[in-house]
Order: sequence, then structure tokens, then C-alpha cells
Amino acid sequence: MLVNTPSSPVRTSPDTFERIQRQIAATARWMLELHDDISDLKAAVNRRPIQS
Repeated sequence: MLVNTPSSPVRTSPDTFERIQRQIAATARWMLELHDDISDLKAAVNRRPIQS
């Protein structure tokens, strides 16, 4: 069992923990969107006719 005592190095409130979780979720969504954009870009480059 974890007990927050005055000697505990970190005292995280539930609000802070929720805010961190929301930021992590938002970052994960952004990274997924970025990954999709990069995949689309790669596909577009591969479809482009080669100029010689």
C-alpha cells in the first residue's frame, strides 16, 4: 500500500495525474496522425511517375 507521507519525494494529486494522462493521450493521437500523414506522403511519392 502506498502512503503519501511528508517524506515522499512526489505528491501527485488526482487532477495532476488526469491532466498528464490527457496530455499523453493527445500526444499519442498526434503521433498517429503524423504517422498516417507520412504513410500517405510515402504512397504519393511511390505513385509519382519517374522523370528522366
